[in-house]
Amino acid sequence: MAEKLLTQIPQWKKGDPLSAVNLNRTVDELNRRSSGVEPPKQMKPEAGIVVRQFRILPGGVGDDHLVCEAFDGTSASGSAVLIAKSYMLRKTPFHNLSRAGVSYVYTDPVTRTATLNQDVETQVIVPDYRAFDVIFACRNMLGGSGVTVSDSKVLWVDMNFDGRAWAKQ
Repeated sequence: MAEKLLTQIPQWKKGDPLSAVNLNRTVDELNRRSSGVEPPKQMKPEAGIVVRQFRILPGGVGDDHLVCEAFDGTSASGSAVLIAKSYMLRKTPFHNLSRAGVSYVYTDPVTRTATLNQDVETQVIVPDYRAFDVIFACRNMLGGSGVTVSDSKVLWVDMNFDGRAWAKQ
């Protein structure tokens, strides 16, 4: 049985026809490999991780979260949804604290000053958050987002597919 699990999924070659037979061979192999197996430990087994597309609402950038609306690629829900920023882009874990000798003081949700000894640098999030930017977020992770807004847990977390990071201004 263990030998069978180690077999590789057959790869397609250039020129192979896009056929139901070829597609189903891959799907069947994936189904075989995933049946009878525990879900990844990061997932809540009763819910499963959900990934969804959102748009940032105007003025929707907070210190540790974003205010967004669900978006399907063409239309939006219009309902505000709170989404935790990616951990390294949040203010709360780093404001007025030292990390590896660098101290951070936040001016606003997207600007901070980093100080190391005598070196001082103003940093901003790049690319910046703009109204109606599309982001992808997930929910139902074990441990949750760790972010609360007005005493309510923020359930969604930005997956940061756009690679936002702090950079020298």
